[in-house]
Amino acid sequence: MVRSKFVNLLILVAGLVPLVSMSGCNGSNSGSYLLPNPSEPQPTTAVPRIYPPLKPQPYPPPASISTPPALPAAQPVPTAPTPTKQPPTQPTPPNSGKGPDCPKRSRSRTPNEIVKRNDLAVTNSHNLILIRDRLYSWGQDTKVLSHMKSEKDDDGRRPKSDVSEPKIVAGPLLDRRIDFITAGPSGHSAAVTERGELFTWGKGISFSEKIVFIKAADQPAVFEGTDLKEFKDNIASVSLGTDYAAVVTRDGKLYTWGHWSNGKLGLVKGYFGNNDYFKPTQVPFFEKIQVSSVALGAEHTAAIARDGTLYTWGLGTDGRLGLGNYEIQTTPQEVHFEPGEPPIQSVALGPDYSAAVTVDGDLYTWGNNYKNKLGHLGYDDRTEQPKPKRVEFFNDKSKNKVGQIVIKSVAVGANHIAALTDDGHLYTWGDNSEGQLGHDSPVGEIREVVIYEGNYPPFPQDDVKIKAVSVGAKHTVVITEHDRIFGWGNGQALGLGKDSGKITEPKWIPYVTYPYATYP
Repeated sequence: MVRSKFVNLLILVAGLVPLVSMSGCNGSNSGSYLLPNPSEPQPTTAVPRIYPPLKPQPYPPPASISTPPALPAAQPVPTAPTPTKQPPTQPTPPNSGKGPDCPKRSRSRTPNEIVKRNDLAVTNSHNLILIRDRLYSWGQDTKVLSHMKSEKDDDGRRPKSDVSEPKIVAGPLLDRRIDFITAGPSGHSAAVTERGELFTWGKGISFSEKIVFIKAADQPAVFEGTDLKEFKDNIASVSLGTDYAAVVTRDGKLYTWGHWSNGKLGLVKGYFGNNDYFKPTQVPFFEKIQVSSVALGAEHTAAIARDGTLYTWGLGTDGRLGLGNYEIQTTPQEVHFEPGEPPIQSVALGPDYSAAVTVDGDLYTWGNNYKNKLGHLGYDDRTEQPKPKRVEFFNDKSKNKVGQIVIKSVAVGANHIAALTDDGHLYTWGDNSEGQLGHDSPVGEIREVVIYEGNYPPFPQDDVKIKAVSVGAKHTVVITEHDRIFGWGNGQALGLGKDSGKITEPKWIPYVTYPYATYP
């Protein structure tokens, strides 16, 4: 009995020896560690590396079909803090154009991210808004609103008058998550789903009755204007013009189609090339350059590359291209800003002028300055600006009473501009003939729009922050941080009827949820 126990003990010790020898200090052996060597330093528990999402979304973004957007540079795995070391300070970003005494700047998105999100789209005749995964529409043109059958008049017909309350858009979009929406000035709409599908509806896009680029439809339908494999279920964003359209795919390719005038498609090398394109065609200039977003004006186009470079082309009248001249450009041309200025984050195009926001929050405008819509203090409204010029109001404390203000996004109408700051404040300026500025400032004066939800029971809060803004020709619409809609300007464009006149201050717009309830 004793010998048996002794033998068993020897066997047990002999079995543990190789296990201890497996725990080499260089980690060359991948065996399991049952008995760590006490003479070796023990590894500390590593904190998992967490990458911030490229964009905050209520649900995971769709997987990219091609090369995904670049993640931030890998950082060392953090360990437990020690009393002798301090965390390194963050240096000023290279080529920011700002010194260490300017802590204002904060990037709202990395310049190499492809834009895949837009929750608000406003145009001359109708308005679209995406709230809680539901798409709503309202406005003066009932033919383009595509509402549900239960939301028709009592006699079963579509409403004869304007629609003043946003209502849910009918059709297949009810069963899909929507990422991006846009509205065109010709009475057409488009949406991109989480799956990368492109839906269109409304009056369509055409140059004449026989020259049609996007067919009219009463309800949203999958776009079938091309059989390109690279195009199907691969759309990131879409932009609609009067007689042409453009899309950016998830792998950064730019496609345009429609009427060729003034070279705005970027597909022809000569001004006299009478070539209408009835199907989406890739812009040759960007075959080796990835595009993050595109914007369309009346007769000019702008695109931002993933490195933050801005390109424009099309009609150059009024200096709207920002190239320092007034010539037509049939191929994309790079727009140059101040030396050392950071990359461009977003761009918006009016009928004869343009505006762009840098990644560190500076706003630039150029083109026609009618009604002082460019926002350049001391300029005559007849002065054209053929090159990008920074709007100094947002960096001049003597003018804005705040100091340096970071601009998050910009929206442009026919002759007025709305700029949204990174902390939810809204500034407007330009033409105010229809009350589209939301305040009573004289023409050309930049002033903040103040919204008081407390004026509309049961809202308890007085001053609120704005999370999105979009403008039509002569009206403005915003979404607050509480998902409430306010609008002002031309009453008919807001769906209040042709005799509604002008709305000179923010007006609450309740919306009808499915099927009949009204959200407060």
